[in-house]
Amino acid sequence: MHGYHRRNALDLAIAFGALSLAFGLIELAGIGLQLWLLIGALVAGAGVLYSSWRLAFLDALTGLPNRRALDETLARLSGTYALAMVDVDHFKQFNDKHGHDAGDRVLIEVARQLAKTPGGRAFRFGGEEFCLLFRRPDGAADACETARMNIENTPVALPRKPSAKSRKAPRAKDKQRTVKVTASIGVAQRDARRRSPDEVLKAADECLYKAKEKGRNQVVS
Repeated sequence: MHGYHRRNALDLAIAFGALSLAFGLIELAGIGLQLWLLIGALVAGAGVLYSSWRLAFLDALTGLPNRRALDETLARLSGTYALAMVDVDHFKQFNDKHGHDAGDRVLIEVARQLAKTPGGRAFRFGGEEFCLLFRRPDGAADACETARMNIENTPVALPRKPSAKSRKAPRAKDKQRTVKVTASIGVAQRDARRRSPDEVLKAADECLYKAKEKGRNQVVS
């Protein structure tokens, strides 16, 4: 579904551009033809620009803003803010056990839960890591705890596997397998000691590793 929506922008723009061109050719001549050609060119150009922007700043799998979008956002920020680094616990082992298709489903669901974090803006940092940006740092740790609980309590449907005997596609009545995953979160705030975005990210990352050392599935700030 995510890929379908991402393709739509460019596909619709090209289709509309082609349709406008067709209507323009039907016009007898003069202003009508020029107007349709202009509309077609503008819409097609806007579609190409929008698709290029999506490729540059949005993560293809989850639809969240990506690391490049985070870097550019942080470069424009001033004043206080908080960053939270989020890591899906034992994700490599999960991929090894259930496969990459299941891993992708987990990342998509984690992204969906993080996008609902009160006061936070979610980014895909890379791999199984995400980042939350809080423009108002007060309450960031509590919001991260809410996000952590939402992730822990949300079942993720695993892809249905065909029977080893029949090698046929799974039947609709086959029971849907679900799993639950957890996440560790580290939170840090920009202050007089940590001025640059890199310093805040590093501090949040250090808190994340403390959360892992303490047993995972928790928030450390």
